[in-house]
Amino acid sequence: MIRFKIFNNILVYIILFFTIFGSAYNYTYFPSFLSYLKDFAIYFLFFQIIAKGNFEFPKKLSVSFYALFLVVLFFSELGFINCTEYSILNIFIIFLKYIEFFISFFVFTNIEKITTLSLNKIINKFIEWSVFLFFLHLFGYFVPNNIVSTKITTHFSHGYYNNRISIGQPAIAVFPMILSFIYLLIFENKNRRTNIFLVILLLGIILSVSTTGIISIVLSIILILFSLKKELLKKILKIILSIVLLVCFIFPIIITNEKLNNIYEKQTQLLNTKIKSLYSNNVTDLSMETRDTKYYIVSTQKNNILEKIFGTGVYGYNRNGINIASFENTYRTFLISYGYIGITLFLIFIFSNILKNFHNSKSNKFSCKKEHLFLFILFIVIALHSWTLEIIYIPTIYFSFSLFYCYMQKIIDIKIEGVKKNENINC
Repeated sequence: MIRFKIFNNILVYIILFFTIFGSAYNYTYFPSFLSYLKDFAIYFLFFQIIAKGNFEFPKKLSVSFYALFLVVLFFSELGFINCTEYSILNIFIIFLKYIEFFISFFVFTNIEKITTLSLNKIINKFIEWSVFLFFLHLFGYFVPNNIVSTKITTHFSHGYYNNRISIGQPAIAVFPMILSFIYLLIFENKNRRTNIFLVILLLGIILSVSTTGIISIVLSIILILFSLKKELLKKILKIILSIVLLVCFIFPIIITNEKLNNIYEKQTQLLNTKIKSLYSNNVTDLSMETRDTKYYIVSTQKNNILEKIFGTGVYGYNRNGINIASFENTYRTFLISYGYIGITLFLIFIFSNILKNFHNSKSNKFSCKKEHLFLFILFIVIALHSWTLEIIYIPTIYFSFSLFYCYMQKIIDIKIEGVKKNENINC
């Protein structure tokens, strides 16, 4: 029994590896089929939990989560009918990946029953690997090697990715850093190790020039200060001061080195373009324009009323010569693939949890203020990233999302049970 649990530990670490390093792995010469290890791991753990029995369902998730699961489970098959550009096997593989979004919550809720790992230990490993990811990006970016794919190579360096210091898709790559940063900021006590981790994670997010990531961090800090004020003010000021001092030390080196200065200029140009495109119609962000074009092509098809209500299913919009793999927008994916029903349930799922946890974070009931604050911010971050990524399709996002959600709910349950026990004893 212990040996089998140790084997399950390995499967958890495989999932964690692809969660943290998946965006970097995609741009290496390693065989792509190795990424199916994570899919095998999550489904193998899932069926073990089902077979073992005595399992728990994810707690405190609204009815919309389960309704959304049923929509994805049953409406996805419409893709087999509507899609003419992909094989049935390809559509089925994407369908299984969409289902992973939901079963990951179930698996992490019950993971301690089939492994020797605690959720706390998994979270700590998640944070440590997120910090290491920053150094991996620097290595892949500045050090020529035979691992990083030439697809993202430029004359500047080996791992240059569209003016970002990243060896993988930057918006995905920084997501574990964002969650790790917010978690450390809210929960970890002030010590040298925590502060160093916070500075490294913040640097990683800034250097990747991921606009959504930067907005998530700024908004999170504002919300944390608004909710917990004095408790975190000194920690945040110390982090900002550390970043400023580090920049003041490094900046002279950057502007005097021709190669680094060129990179710096391109990064600042990219950041200016992305920020200005948020509020100005005169500035065009090519990546967002490409996303909009994809959506326009699909949405202007002549769809009947049933497709508008129930959607086209997985990849069902790929027909009549249209071949679009991703909208890079979760809201649009649900609207097209699962119709008005799908997008309505997704919006209810996200924003009902934002409102619920905001309300709970303002009350001191059961002393779970920090946990609800984290969940409140977590769903806001997910809502933001849903506009630029398909969160239901990207393991880095949905594994991170479900892991932190289940851990927070576990802490909340423990605190509530402890308070109730004390109340019974006092009675």
